[in-house]
Amino acid sequence: MKVFDGKSDKLTASTSVLVVGNKIEKIGGDIAAPENATVIDGGGRTLMPGLIEAHWARWPRHPRTQTRRLLRPVWRQSGLSPTKC
Repeated sequence: MKVFDGKSDKLTASTSVLVVGNKIEKIGGDIAAPENATVIDGGGRTLMPGLIEAHWARWPRHPRTQTRRLLRPVWRQSGLSPTKC
């Protein structure tokens, strides 16, 4: 798979990505998969790490909607705090 890291305007050449838990541990040429790892062939796809869907609407206008309660920890961790989250 190719990787877009957001630091460069170019995609990497076809490369391997090692994910441990929910974090990217290593990006490089030939990475040996750990024992019992799930291997996913990304083929010609492109990986864009860190991209999250943070769209929200203010409907209904009640400040404690389920969406806000679910996204509040994500907003705080990423620094994208909407007003009064």
